[in-house]
Amino acid sequence: MIILLLFIFYQDVKMRLVNVFYLIALFVVVCLVSIGANIFDFHNLVKVFLFVLINIIVLIIYYSFKYKTFVNPINNFLGVGDILFFIAVMPLFNLLNYMLYFITGLIFSLVFYFVYRLFFKKNGTIPLAGFLSLYLIIILLFNWELNQYNFLWKQILI
Repeated sequence: MIILLLFIFYQDVKMRLVNVFYLIALFVVVCLVSIGANIFDFHNLVKVFLFVLINIIVLIIYYSFKYKTFVNPINNFLGVGDILFFIAVMPLFNLLNYMLYFITGLIFSLVFYFVYRLFFKKNGTIPLAGFLSLYLIIILLFNWELNQYNFLWKQILI
C-alpha cells in the first residue's frame, strides 16, 4: 500500500494527474486489508461515501453562487483523481475517523503546498491526491496510535 501511495504522490506532484490504475489498485489493496483485518463495513462505506458526496455538492453550490452560474468544480477546482483518491481510502476509516483524516489532510495539504512553493517556485494547482497520499504514508510510518485512526497497523504495514 505504501508503494502505491508513493507512486500516487510522485505522479500527482510531477504531472498533476494520477493514473486511474494506481487508484483502482489502491482501492483493491485497501479493501483486502480491511477485509483481512475484519474491519470492512459496507454500511460505514456508504456513510463515508455520502460524506464525500455532500462535500462535492457543497462545492458545486458554493462556486455556483460565487460565479452566479452553475459551476462544476470537478476539473476546475477539484480533480477526478482527487475524488477517486477520497473513495480509494474510504475502507480504512470509520465515518468519524474519515472526517478527521479528510479535514486534517486538507490542512496538511495546504500547509505543505505553501512550503513546497517556497522551494520549487511553482504556481498552479495543489496536487491534492499526492499530498493526501504523503499524509497517509506519514500516518502509517509513524504508527500513531492515538486512537484517532482506526487502522490495524500491523496488517497494513505487512
